[in-house]
Amino acid sequence: MLRMEIERAMRALLDQFGVPSLQPSSINKSLRELESRGINVKGTSDFLRAFTSMNAAAHGMDIDVRAADEARNIGAVFLAELKRTITDK
Repeated sequence: MLRMEIERAMRALLDQFGVPSLQPSSINKSLRELESRGINVKGTSDFLRAFTSMNAAAHGMDIDVRAADEARNIGAVFLAELKRTITDK
């Protein structure tokens, strides 16, 4: 659920900057697109580290409970930063 919310917020931010959404895009590709446009969302490096756990869980892999909790917390902070970035622009 959190991952989907992050993807929606990233899409909204890309839309805000005129990036066409003709097809679904990966989180990594979306982050590169934002970066190429000079849009740096606070906490991106922490999020990318946590995204490894999120991705593993999304694909049915077992992950450590602490890693899952950390990914959830970092993801929630990153989502808040995405939303703040959207409203600041």
